[in-house]
Amino acid sequence: MNCKNTSLRCALLILFLFAQKAGFSQETPWLPDSVIQVKPHFSNPTFDSLETNVVYQPLHPHQGTDKYEKRLFKDSLNRLKRELYQGKAYKNDPDSIEVTRNFNANPVQNFTPMDNAMAISPDGIIVSAVNANWCVFDKNGSLKLFRTFKQLANDPALTGQFFDPRVVYDPVSERFIMVILHGIHSADSRILVFVSKNKDPLWGWNVYSFSGNPFSEGVFSDYPHLGISANHVWVSVNLFGDPDMKFKKSLILVLDKNAMSQGAAVNAALYHELKTLENKHVFSMVPANNYNGVGAAGIHFLSAIDRGGEELYLFYLDPGKGVQSRATIKTGPYSLPPDAMQKDENTLMDGGDCRITGAFYRNGLIHFCLNTKTAQLRNAIYYGRVDVGTFVCEARTIVSAKDMAYGSPVSFAAYAANRAVLIPVVYTSENDYPSIGYLYVDDNMKDYPLVSVFTGLSPRTNTKGEVNRWGDYTTAASLTQTEKPEIWFAASGTSTDNRWQNFLVQVVGDEDTIQNSPERTQICIYPNPVGSLLKIEVKLESSAQVEIVLYDSKGKRIENIWTGVMTKGSNRVIFEPRVKASGLYYVRVISGDQVVHTETLFIE
Repeated sequence: MNCKNTSLRCALLILFLFAQKAGFSQETPWLPDSVIQVKPHFSNPTFDSLETNVVYQPLHPHQGTDKYEKRLFKDSLNRLKRELYQGKAYKNDPDSIEVTRNFNANPVQNFTPMDNAMAISPDGIIVSAVNANWCVFDKNGSLKLFRTFKQLANDPALTGQFFDPRVVYDPVSERFIMVILHGIHSADSRILVFVSKNKDPLWGWNVYSFSGNPFSEGVFSDYPHLGISANHVWVSVNLFGDPDMKFKKSLILVLDKNAMSQGAAVNAALYHELKTLENKHVFSMVPANNYNGVGAAGIHFLSAIDRGGEELYLFYLDPGKGVQSRATIKTGPYSLPPDAMQKDENTLMDGGDCRITGAFYRNGLIHFCLNTKTAQLRNAIYYGRVDVGTFVCEARTIVSAKDMAYGSPVSFAAYAANRAVLIPVVYTSENDYPSIGYLYVDDNMKDYPLVSVFTGLSPRTNTKGEVNRWGDYTTAASLTQTEKPEIWFAASGTSTDNRWQNFLVQVVGDEDTIQNSPERTQICIYPNPVGSLLKIEVKLESSAQVEIVLYDSKGKRIENIWTGVMTKGSNRVIFEPRVKASGLYYVRVISGDQVVHTETLFIE
């Protein structure tokens, strides 16, 4: 059933990158192309057998819109790179941040790449997933449960491949939410969403199965992303043609989180005709999840050009109001990376493309990463911050003497005003086997040298002499209720027998990481969307001069909500917005010369 509502009005969103004006849309937003209802079934399998007879042949493309043409270009980069780096050697510089735990994670079946995904709850329960199994660990590395996705799906009709897992922990519903794809043909493509029965995944899961070819267009779903907002779950996938294997468009599913948490039937709103301002379908739309999981009603999606370019695409979607805004952001150049060399082996490691490999939202900023290359033809990490309040973005290419790829940025700060991030990566070089490390970028955008967490023990090989699949992603998660920054991440390096080895890693910051941050502040702004009154609650550990300002979507100051001294403890401000039109607005809480908090609002 097609849904249309011409009464909805869309706010104008203008974004800037490096102070350059971006293209934007002010049209009436569109609602989902279709809404379908799916009922779940309960799964709590009791068997543990490894599917050792399964051989994973990664037929589904991860390389973008034209694999053959891009492969030719990368081959030329690879030849030049071998000439440049013949016989060179490099050394790492250490970092002071402490790796406090590092243990073996999921067992390796006959699958490649690993596609490491993980999430952790405040109770220290970890759900870790790879192609194509998942495990439950505690923080000390004790394995509590192992299952394959075939066992968890518990559906005899699903006889194809399971691949590309994603997992998050939602602190609002206190549930783990997991996604896995099934099938590389239009006839058997499925998007499977699993929601734990409660905060302990050992109690079982509600399983929802959606078509990966919902409009019967001869496509299958690939490379999912998983987002959560206040009341909804968002799943984005790329749709590839069957059998031509070419990218067609993106698909987004919007699901009622409350219904899924209760094991009830859920209505899925589907978007599959999202396009840029240049009328192009968007590739790999990545949701920018809120740092602490408690976001607004809507969510931002960010996309890049897979072959490289000088722009990004940003969308803001609201589950009740449709696509609120879309923008083309002009950037500095990022480029298609070559494949990476490895020690003692002629076959290369797949350097991927320039799709967004990770993004999150915290305190008014969207942090993101993608793969790029340096002038020396090294694989590098392109990291940036988009300020949704001032519409300014700063970004940079982080380089190393190694080839780094598949970064997953995560907030590495106990205080919201601290913009520091940790970026888990995988790396290799002509002197290194495929290994695991991380980058640290501080509040002032200064990046520090690559730190090794696990050094690979052998080269990755294949019998066909082809480029080795690598990545395709690492995953990181922050623990938010801690005095010091603490994150966990999942990644893979090589074992002694040329196979992958999966790891879960805990990294904790010291006091120096956060010593210059302001006093801890708790801020709650509600309701959202805003009707007649807006309520703002600010809890301070000490009295402070505070300014609260309302901006429109162009970054223009509309009016001051509050200016004055707030006392230690709880402070409440009730405000009646006087705006000329409904749409997107921003509230900023400022103390001294620091922006303490930024909130995106929809004022009706």
